[in-house]
Amino acid sequence: MGNSVNIKASEYIEALNMQKHIEGGYFCETFRSQYSVLSDNLLDRFSGKRTLMTSIYFLLEGKDISKLHKVRGDEIWFFHDGSPAIIEILNTNGSIDKMVLGTDVKSGQLPQIIIPADTWFTAKIAVENSFILLACTVAPGFEYDDFELAKPEKLLVEFPHLKEFILKTT
Repeated sequence: MGNSVNIKASEYIEALNMQKHIEGGYFCETFRSQYSVLSDNLLDRFSGKRTLMTSIYFLLEGKDISKLHKVRGDEIWFFHDGSPAIIEILNTNGSIDKMVLGTDVKSGQLPQIIIPADTWFTAKIAVENSFILLACTVAPGFEYDDFELAKPEKLLVEFPHLKEFILKTT
């Protein structure tokens, strides 16, 4: 794979006008619904109205990871190109679920993965020195006010048995 993979990732980054994301990797917004939902209909977790849904392209390359984070809305990740990705979800009971986003369904990969609202999760490329291009939709639509990067000191108090995982993914 090697160099041609890096060229293909660079082509996506340039052609799609992707920018660095604070959680790692690159992204570009592809859709923001013209419709919105009032906060009265969104429980008390949201302030103000929210766009009904948003969608982005997201790309990881090389040793990039999507750092441990959570969003107040539901997310769906869709595989597009490159290596599969390993998605690790931190459950409230302190266990970690692993899923693989990819197209080899016979081996257990899934072409789309659902991340429930308020769920800590991380993603990394399954094949070293490769890349993954995926799409992510969020409902209600993504706003940085609804996004939280994990703070290791906080999670280590709650999940001391996951020290290696937390330090590696934050």
